[in-house]
Amino acid sequence: PVTTLFQWRATNGLLPYPHVWAQEDGWRQALRAYLKSGGYQAVVGPPLIKTVTPPTYVLWGEEDDVLPVADLYKYQADLPDCRAAVLVPNAQHAPALENPRFVAERIVEFTMKAAEARRGPAAAG
Repeated sequence: PVTTLFQWRATNGLLPYPHVWAQEDGWRQALRAYLKSGGYQAVVGPPLIKTVTPPTYVLWGEEDDVLPVADLYKYQADLPDCRAAVLVPNAQHAPALENPRFVAERIVEFTMKAAEARRGPAAAG
């Protein structure tokens, strides 16, 4: 199972950024519980995601080895105002840490477009 693989990788120093959460109390137990929970369908699922109404931009590591990449497209389909769903190249489960430049550029683009939309067409031209 994924929890065993994740634990093996952590024990053998194969996680790209294990130090980020490793010092937090209960992080290992929380991760284990989530991974055993069934993921998107069991924990989050369409009914809950459909209640997220703000404009949303989903970024997902193209090589995510914890959550299936297919879940990116589930979020895209279920978020009422999903503006984009983007695979982050050269990233696994922590894309903001593994490819920070790409993630930052996408966030800036999303934020700028949202700001332009709020100002309206007259302000943009």
